[in-house]
Amino acid sequence: HRSLPAEGLPAARALPAQTQGRAQAWRRQDIGELRVGLQADLCVLSQNILECSEEEILKTQVRATMMDGEFVYQR
Repeated sequence: HRSLPAEGLPAARALPAQTQGRAQAWRRQDIGELRVGLQADLCVLSQNILECSEEEILKTQVRATMMDGEFVYQR
């Protein structure tokens, strides 16, 4: 929970920052996007966080998680 609106980013900016931005910061070419040949670390969410309000994002649940192309969690 953030105390001031200026402290946060909208989901549409935060998501690329945590995926593509992190890959660029680490100078990695094998992560950061969903593409054939790249490592598949991803999560499946209960709703599209790019289309819901901040309050609704807090209610989002993880349905599945993949690491290195293998499911490590499924609900």
